Amino acid sequence: MGYQLFNYFANPTDFKALVIMDYIFYRIYSFYKKKEDIPIATGIMFIFVVQFCAILLVGVTINLYSGNIISKDHIGESQFWIVYGSVLATLLLFDIFRYVRTKTLENILQKYDGLELNKKIKTWQVFILPVLLVILTLLMVVIVKSF
Repeated sequence: MGYQLFNYFANPTDFKALVIMDYIFYRIYSFYKKKEDIPIATGIMFIFVVQFCAILLVGVTINLYSGNIISKDHIGESQFWIVYGSVLATLLLFDIFRYVRTKTLENILQKYDGLELNKKIKTWQVFILPVLLVILTLLMVVIVKSF
């Protein structure tokens, strides 16, 4: 059958992207908690970087296949930066409000602590996720532009 990531998460009604972000946050939080660093702030920053890279990938994909419909040349430079900045600010605020709350943090820690998935996915694999998203974005641009 194969390895299915979502089999590890109990509630099938969870929004899958949020479940994945929570799991990534849990792994980063746990790593920095052991080092006695600032785990909540580091986890929020890492989640934000992953989201930024994912938005970059989606935006570039849309632009490549739609003729730059969401570029600053098409909608105007100031409107582009306002929309782009608003989306990023909204994501950052959402992450801050979600992960700073004690109840949410306790739920995440309880939900993901002791999962078999923690043994299968190494911490370094979580850390390279943003790099992989950027590489995938650049690779897609090179391949599409060369044809």
